[in-house]
Order: sequence, then C-alpha cells, then structure tokens
Amino acid sequence: MKHTLPLLLLLAVTLTAQDKSTVRTTLPAAAKVASAIELPGRTEPLESTLIFTRATGLVRERKFDIGDPVKAGDVLAIIDTPEIDRQVEAARATTDRATAQAKSARLSADRSATLLNSRALSRDESEERISTAEESDAELRMAEAKMAELLELQKFATVLAPFDGTISARNFDRGDRMRGDSSTAEGWLYRLVSLNMLRFVINATPDLALRMNADTEATVRFTELPGRTFSAKLSRSSRVFDTASGTMRAEFLI
Repeated sequence: MKHTLPLLLLLAVTLTAQDKSTVRTTLPAAAKVASAIELPGRTEPLESTLIFTRATGLVRERKFDIGDPVKAGDVLAIIDTPEIDRQVEAARATTDRATAQAKSARLSADRSATLLNSRALSRDESEERISTAEESDAELRMAEAKMAELLELQKFATVLAPFDGTISARNFDRGDRMRGDSSTAEGWLYRLVSLNMLRFVINATPDLALRMNADTEATVRFTELPGRTFSAKLSRSSRVFDTASGTMRAEFLI
C-alpha cells in the first residue's frame, strides 16, 4: 500500500537531459543541448507494508505505537495463544512416545538377525519385526513433522518487524482478539514504512520518458521548504506507457 506524505504534496522536479545530435559543419562535431523540464511529483516510502499475525489469540503486549522507530527483528506485539500452546504440549508427548516405540522396535529388529542365524526365530517373524521397526520410524517422522508445524505456529505469536522503519499506523489495542486464519485484509496490526530514503514518483510524458536513462538526475524542491533543494537519481521506470494517461511511471530516490 503506497501513501504520499501530507507535507510533501506540492512538488517539482527539474530534470536535465542531454539530447545527442550531429550538426554538420565544415568540421563535424557532436553538439549537446541541455534542457530543463519542471513537473510535479509525489513522495512515497521506499518500503511500506501491513503487518499481520498468523496466530489466533488475545493481544498480551503492544510494544510500539504510531511514530515509533523500529529495527528489523524488534518485537512489535505478543499474542496469547493458549490453544496452540496446549497442542504443542500434546505433540511433544506424542513425539516422545513415538521415539520410545521406534527405538524399541529398531532394537527388536536388530536382534532378529542374530536370532534368525541361530534358528531361534523364523524368517517370517524376523521380517515382521523389521516391518514393525520401519512403521515405527515413519510414525516418529510424522509426529516430528506435526511438532515442527505447531512450533512454527507458536512462533507467530511473537510479531517481529521485517525491516527498519517507522510505525505509521496501528490497528489494535491490548486485549483485542486477533484471527491468524482470517482471509480479510482488516485484521492487520501495524503499518510499517521505511523513510530513510524516499521514492519521488513522476508521470513522465513520452518526450521525457524516451530521453531518460540510468544516469538521469533530478533536483527536487518542496514548497514547504523554500530555498532548499534535494538531489535525486533515477532508480527505475515502468518502461511502458499507461494507456489511460499516456505517461510512464518513473521513480527517483531521495
């Protein structure tokens, strides 16, 4: 989701482009014609995301609020998930039992080879023990996979910041119930934006878009900051023209 900054709505960018052409004279030489184009644009955060949780439960802690800076990996909120906690305990017990059964079955299968050689055990009984050991190993792997799945779900109860940024919006309070399995876009917790660098977006007309390249630079002015200018360089463009407006989206980094 992209948002312009309220204080940076009336903007202008001056682009200096070089149009390479050949002028035929008695001594042919390349002539460079510099031109300045001024047009409005808008700012957007370099990164912007809505943060959700995949854990269902009540919010126990809210670590940050609107305007707070955060670092990647910071704990933003903690969700109480008693149902998942109980499922993890049950899965751990199931895994322990499966481990003991698999160990016992494997020992029995290993001994069957010796007993078979001494004719104390028939071949059918030996094969049955080996088959039981293999089944026990498979059940153990299934129990471990279920355990790993629940542990991952349990981790989602701790909501972490995906990158360095600033909290621009909050959509919950302590005690609110979060639905981690919700298919709607309404259950987000925070909106996080990266403001250390900004995108300056313009809609370039064909005459300008076809002259821009990786070296194109711009000077950005804000009406709210008279007398100050900021340098920006072309970062990327859509490389196609919008059929409705006839312009191409181009982004400069400030």
